[in-house]
Amino acid sequence: MRDQKSVLVSLSGKGMEDVVKEVREQVKGVQEGMVIMQGGGNSLRRLGPEQTVGKVMECLKDIKKDRKKVRVAVVGIMRRPRENAEYEEIRRDTNKRLQEEVVRMKA
Repeated sequence: MRDQKSVLVSLSGKGMEDVVKEVREQVKGVQEGMVIMQGGGNSLRRLGPEQTVGKVMECLKDIKKDRKKVRVAVVGIMRRPRENAEYEEIRRDTNKRLQEEVVRMKA
């Protein structure tokens, strides 16, 4: 992140819809570089794994469609130690689906 072309955006307390919206704004006009997405899971229960993965993948596909030299990486949904087992199960399922979709996109 020390490169002068790098930008770090933190959206504390925001959901995946906000993260995707901000990523789209940040890559406008960018033709080369790397996008790394990581979410905190604030909207994970509400959206569920399928919608969360769908929003992320739609955003990444839009980025790659017009920007061949922009690389993308998805870290996934971060662990939240204070959450219960139900949340952790949803988080793991979402991250597994994200990983599968990103690999499929790159293939």
